[in-house]
Amino acid sequence: MTTGPVVVRVFAAPMAGCGSGETWMSATSALGERLGRRFGEDVAVEFVELFSARSFDFPAVLARVEAGAALPLVTVGDDVISEGGKLSDPRIGRALAERGVFPKCPAPR
Repeated sequence: MTTGPVVVRVFAAPMAGCGSGETWMSATSALGERLGRRFGEDVAVEFVELFSARSFDFPAVLARVEAGAALPLVTVGDDVISEGGKLSDPRIGRALAERGVFPKCPAPR
């Protein structure tokens, strides 16, 4: 069991589109709502705007961005689990399970 919530972070530019007419910021908000329903207080979700003051708390992520990583970058805990593409609930769910965090209710179908 974890001692606090596992944090899922999405690193991207705030106003960049994610292909569905949404911004990554709004897509992260929707992700947080979905994960909150499934995992409750065991998971927290944070959007981190690249090159904001907050982003400098994550030098390893910024180094990947400067090396050409595709956006968005998604971390679970301190580990990057995806670069580019869509925000993948199944991939995030697997990464949470590897950290001992399991759904309180099944995923909707």
